[in-house]
Amino acid sequence: MVDVVVKFNSKKAISDTKAYITGATNIIVDELYKLLQANSPVKSGKFKRSWKKYGTKERVKIINPQPYAQRLEDGYSKQAPRGIVKPSIDQVIRQEKIRRK
Repeated sequence: MVDVVVKFNSKKAISDTKAYITGATNIIVDELYKLLQANSPVKSGKFKRSWKKYGTKERVKIINPQPYAQRLEDGYSKQAPRGIVKPSIDQVIRQEKIRRK
């Protein structure tokens, strides 16, 4: 007779999973932040430099406090006729799909 005993440490599994997800999320947020800056139209450079990222490990906000940010997002600039945020998010998604292949 052969006995097999399998012990599962659910607390460690949950902790490891949370750490993995947090790490992956931070990588994606950092990439999005870089792309928002890179995809920002430049006249004086103020808008591009104004992107701010803050928050905790679980919740991160990326904002651009410039009063004309919404106009640029709505396609006001010929340099970014589709806006900045959606194209940047789409680019991150494409890059992540390529990495997973």
